[in-house]
Amino acid sequence: MIRKILAVLVGLFTAVATVAVVERLGHFVFPPPENIDYSDMAAVKAMLKSMPVAAFSFVLAAWFLGTFIGSSIGLLIAKSRHFWFAATISVLMLVAAVVTTVSIPHPFWFVATAIVGIPISGWLAWRLRQ
Repeated sequence: MIRKILAVLVGLFTAVATVAVVERLGHFVFPPPENIDYSDMAAVKAMLKSMPVAAFSFVLAAWFLGTFIGSSIGLLIAKSRHFWFAATISVLMLVAAVVTTVSIPHPFWFVATAIVGIPISGWLAWRLRQ
């Protein structure tokens, strides 16, 4: 039982860490404006409207890769092929993505792609483990 809980926790931590690293790389390639006040929602909305699609793609890649790697690690630690581990990590990552896209407005195409792609990333991690 402890191994299963640890598998989910370590998988989730790995997923979040992967997201942070890939998003940071995205900030090097597409740096945000230096003078933006993130507490000013109008400024954040204006920044998001001016962002190129490739910058959003970095965020999506971070979320998909994080979910895939986190789910893979969770399955590996659990020493299991049960979909439950990948699904749990995928659902938690999806919840985090929904919270992010609700609190910070994103384009519709981005939200739709995230909602579809995150579960697919977890499923793919599980499927490759079979």
